[in-house]
Amino acid sequence: MLKNICTIYDIELSVPELYSIENDYYIEPLGALLDTVVNQSGILFQKLQPYFNTAALTVTPYLTYPVNRRDNSNKNANLRKPTLLVTDSTTKECQTYVVTFTDSTNYTITTVEGEAQGTGSTGTDATTTDAFVKIESTKWSGTFAAGDKFIFAYETYEQTLRTLCAYMVGCKLLKGRYVSEAANSMVGIQMNYCNEWAKMLTEIINADTELEGNTEGYRPPDSRESWLGYNVDEKGLLQDPPTE
Repeated sequence: MLKNICTIYDIELSVPELYSIENDYYIEPLGALLDTVVNQSGILFQKLQPYFNTAALTVTPYLTYPVNRRDNSNKNANLRKPTLLVTDSTTKECQTYVVTFTDSTNYTITTVEGEAQGTGSTGTDATTTDAFVKIESTKWSGTFAAGDKFIFAYETYEQTLRTLCAYMVGCKLLKGRYVSEAANSMVGIQMNYCNEWAKMLTEIINADTELEGNTEGYRPPDSRESWLGYNVDEKGLLQDPPTE
């Protein structure tokens, strides 16, 4: 069974107070954050296994669409989704890849933990060292500069479970943590994550939310910021809630 249901990619998208790849900002050291992901994934497995077998919780592996970092040199340059070279969901854990340009054409590939996964260029195809992902030269468009980053993830769980796991991690790590001047607001933020994952889990167990291989994403009705009632800056730091 796979160790982690969600990835750092999911944490950044769902709980930006915890982590920002772009700014290398963590509320916890990366190792502790990853350990919490594994721990909370195990707890979620335990809660779901009386109702679902492993096959019902996993889907055919897929890659997420690459994220063009906000501080990249060219907002119009992009990487279309790379090609997945495996289809066996028992072979590999969920993983987040980071493509970082070293100049206008060449780049390195690493995992978010810093494990080297090879190099490539926009003029030739590149395959990750673990042989799970292929980035074809035809997937690149636009111009690039040293330091530009693109982030994507290899996933084996549908988005509903990934988001649920991320909320559990947020509930766990935000408890007692204050990352902005609006210190008291963090308690409310943490409780929102706790309440939301409990609600989602109940809906899944009661079959009010079906696990149907969704890879598009579970999100609250409005944007995450308006749902929580607080703004988050580019570093994932909480700002004071808007006044009327």
